[in-house]
Amino acid sequence: MKKLKFLQIHKFYTPYLNHFYQNHPKLINESFNTQINTLLSDGFSGIHLFSPYMKKLNYDTQFVVVNNIHSQQKWLSENNCSSINPRDPNYIYTTTKYQIEKFQPDILYITIPTSFDSKFIRTLSWKPSLIIGWRAASIPETTDWSEFDILLSSLSKLCDVAMKLGAKNVEHFFPGFPIHIHDIVKHIFPVYDVGFTGTWSEAQHLRRNYLLNHIAENAKADSFPFSCGFYLSGQLDRLTSEVAKHHLGSRFGLSMYQSIRSARMIFDARATHYLINSYGKPVIDLAESETANMRMFEVTGCGTFLLTEHFENLKNFFKIGKEIETFHNEKDLIDKIRYYLEYPEQRENIARKGKERCLKQYSMENRAIEFDRIIRKYLVSKTDSLSSISINNATELRNNAQTFIYK
Repeated sequence: MKKLKFLQIHKFYTPYLNHFYQNHPKLINESFNTQINTLLSDGFSGIHLFSPYMKKLNYDTQFVVVNNIHSQQKWLSENNCSSINPRDPNYIYTTTKYQIEKFQPDILYITIPTSFDSKFIRTLSWKPSLIIGWRAASIPETTDWSEFDILLSSLSKLCDVAMKLGAKNVEHFFPGFPIHIHDIVKHIFPVYDVGFTGTWSEAQHLRRNYLLNHIAENAKADSFPFSCGFYLSGQLDRLTSEVAKHHLGSRFGLSMYQSIRSARMIFDARATHYLINSYGKPVIDLAESETANMRMFEVTGCGTFLLTEHFENLKNFFKIGKEIETFHNEKDLIDKIRYYLEYPEQRENIARKGKERCLKQYSMENRAIEFDRIIRKYLVSKTDSLSSISINNATELRNNAQTFIYK
């Protein structure tokens, strides 16, 4: 039976890649596959990386980190394409183009579809059967998705905008949590009362920054002091003096998940997501009254109590007050922090139930099964040329994959 080829192209934070290779200097000389597998095992961006899980569903898979010059240079060398100059401004696109044409995927999954939009797709000599993108963040209004068969998003308004930008179809979708991460970090004992791990950015996180500062200011109150552990990256030179007192350094990959376990509760508030015009100004709110913050899976999956800003669609994922807790304003935020520090049994019960829901329902294995369902649905409806793919076989694979689900 023919295996479908699945290629995911993704981008990692440059500070993470620099930090990772500083800690693994010999990895630069290893093969492309060794470098990619070592990166995957570190868990960075793990909630988005479907390639390993699609492999369990009998896909032939490949994963590319487009801005990792070390693994990309090794791939070029191994495939006799080493003449490409890394200083060429089109280096990333040219290398990725060669990788797609070499692998010839049936399914091309692009998790950076604003950088690699239809203008890039039209340069390819190989046309995949399905081109799929994922987005739950801001979008330039000049983005062209007319070559995309499906655009996935967890934001309803973004799905509407995706169609206007040319996407042929949209599907509501969200990533999940890698279960093996829980097993790695579950023994870590918390040392701080309130924690946060993420980016400090004035462009996307003004309200979150404000709330972090509000937490830091209230942490020193004589009536009810509490400890904070913030692990921040981004515009660190713009931290407020109060937040800077609690900043413990940037954390990525497995260290990020370990930092989540270092606190009794994790604060969360989402970024802003807009359609951005050519002048850099926001013109459409892509999130409106929804959140697409993947931190809700990272925190609950690690077994830590999540206190997040209230949005209506959160109830579609977790039972509020039972599996996670939310706050509505600044006063409610501090009141909830103090309440759940004073009543640890309630906090720990919510954290346990949130973990159980996440690991059972939102595991990456489960989300890969849903991804496979979407792929098969559109392959069947798009063309008869792939009739050799057995839909019954796909169903059997999905059923077999249930053995991977956390119990």
